Amino acid sequence: VSPDGRQLAFITGDQATRSTALKVMPAAGGETRELLRAQEPEAIAWNAGLAWTPDGRDVLFGRERSTSLEDQTVELWRISAEGGEPEKLELAMEQLRGLRFHPDGRRIVFTAGQFKAEVWVMENFLPKPETKAARLEE
Repeated sequence: VSPDGRQLAFITGDQATRSTALKVMPAAGGETRELLRAQEPEAIAWNAGLAWTPDGRDVLFGRERSTSLEDQTVELWRISAEGGEPEKLELAMEQLRGLRFHPDGRRIVFTAGQFKAEVWVMENFLPKPETKAARLEE
């Protein structure tokens, strides 16, 4: 949602054309405008999120130029909410996600790096459950 609450920015994907698009529309409903379309192997990085500049003039977004799962570098870009040529902001990080502006408008925050998950099975870790007979003996 734009800072003034009047516009929404979002990313769509089209499997048939193997493309992603950054779009805006009025928050009250109405016609959608496409600001940018990326064709594979490029993509607008949905996991990077979108961030409106505090003045509502521009939208920051991530762009992936990856051809493999090993290279998940996301570049930070900006585009006018009115459309036009996007501008590369010279910041690229592995798996840049959750892009947000600080309320002062001078700083951004995001997470980056590989996401790793592990599943652990631990045996004989917890204390043995008390039996009903043991409670009665007390």
